[in-house]
Amino acid sequence: MKRYLVPIFLAFIIAGCTQAPDRLYHPKAIFKAEIKDNDVYYTFYVKGIVYNSNSERVFRDVKGEVRISSGKSVTVLPFEIPPLLPFQKYTLNVEKTGKENEMKPLLDLFRVDIDRLITGGYMNFSDEMDIPSGNFDFVIINYTTENIFDIIKKGRSDEN
Repeated sequence: MKRYLVPIFLAFIIAGCTQAPDRLYHPKAIFKAEIKDNDVYYTFYVKGIVYNSNSERVFRDVKGEVRISSGKSVTVLPFEIPPLLPFQKYTLNVEKTGKENEMKPLLDLFRVDIDRLITGGYMNFSDEMDIPSGNFDFVIINYTTENIFDIIKKGRSDEN
């Protein structure tokens, strides 16, 4: 009976080593202002790198959120990532657009000078800004995994 337990424990250990991407590397924030229908709209962009550090696991159907907390307000930016192969990097870009009253907590958090963004009626971009780690969360909500070798075997058998 004991020899049956060893493969089961090994399977749990190997499965436990699979780790979904759990952070956004080098997160940056950018703001854009533009005038539409005589109103000023601000767009907040977050970009960064998602990395699959697993040697054999492909991550599919990855869905998550980038959460920026600014005082009592939390801005949630949902995202989806295409399949991530082993050791693959993916540049994530998410955005939120709104009028000044909606975007004020973010504009205040990053100390964006609104007057600098709107000059002469043209849209302007802010400089890239680092996102403070205390105000930022990267959360994976759902994903599926598959072994890369199973995918390759399946592809070979489909060719025959």
